[in-house]
Amino acid sequence: MIVVQESGIGFGPFEEKNCFLIEKSAAVHALGEGIKLPEFVVYIEPAHGAVGYIAIVEAKSSIPRDNQEFLTDVKEKYINALTIYCASLLGRHPEVLNEIPTGLQNIPGRSKIKLIVVIPAVPDEHLQPITESLREKLKVERKLWGLEYQDIWVFNRRLSVKHRLCQ
Repeated sequence: MIVVQESGIGFGPFEEKNCFLIEKSAAVHALGEGIKLPEFVVYIEPAHGAVGYIAIVEAKSSIPRDNQEFLTDVKEKYINALTIYCASLLGRHPEVLNEIPTGLQNIPGRSKIKLIVVIPAVPDEHLQPITESLREKLKVERKLWGLEYQDIWVFNRRLSVKHRLCQ
């Protein structure tokens, strides 16, 4: 099992076969400088009647002061992560594919992809406005990647626990 410590929260525990620490990947960093990345990609297996899904997780320690800069930065990280992940699965980056755990290489067909930003201490009343802004910022990408509106979220610690990202 693996626990990912980031922004004051311990994500997981996840089975190692289901968690790719993309931000720390040597093979991804070898692709070149300046590639912004989220913390990790994880397959959340089905449990208690819930559907399994791929979560691409970005963590922040506090609410951003400059909302537009924050949204642009997160958008770039998600574009990069999905591009690298999919290109690797298609054999374009064999070195990266060698680092992607088997559970993320053999995802059940039609699995959902969820883009999740976690800001542990953000009050519940701030979550919806930030989530809506992020969804709007990723409007084109939602269409290109076949994501539904509700596949993009900003969570605090409480929602991270509810959605099985941490304990």
